[in-house]
Amino acid sequence: MKIIRKKQSFISKKILFLTENKYLCHHTSPSKGNLMDIEELRTYCLSLSEETEEKFPFQQFKAAKDILAFYICGHIFCYFNINDLTHVTVKCLPEKVVELIEEYDFIDHPYNGNAKYWVGIDAQRADQQLLKKLIKDSFSLIVNKYKKTGSKQNKN
Repeated sequence: MKIIRKKQSFISKKILFLTENKYLCHHTSPSKGNLMDIEELRTYCLSLSEETEEKFPFQQFKAAKDILAFYICGHIFCYFNINDLTHVTVKCLPEKVVELIEEYDFIDHPYNGNAKYWVGIDAQRADQQLLKKLIKDSFSLIVNKYKKTGSKQNKN
């Protein structure tokens, strides 16, 4: 629990510093209650496992300094710009990419990533349950590929 508090403290300070206290998404969808803001998205990603890490891995690139990435087993499963939730990027099975893009108008190719394995989701328009499912699926893909014996996974 102390680790999570340190992470929350760090990320909360970083988000507040970078966005001047304006880090909630401005939703235009009529179903505002089903959308996630940045703190809910972050909390959900961290809840998937005690081993989940969050980092700002691209600090050396001016255009990507605000990209927050979530890792499990040393690999990214979700990333997004903390100032713009129109492209929450998650890993996906290659055969599901085209299907998801055709089915949902708020899912597209990733802003930056291999379009064969990643999708970009507009969190300002996506239903919270679908967004959570896609993040969980991405998390599971990474865990199943890079699983270490003895790692504890939460069943969110």
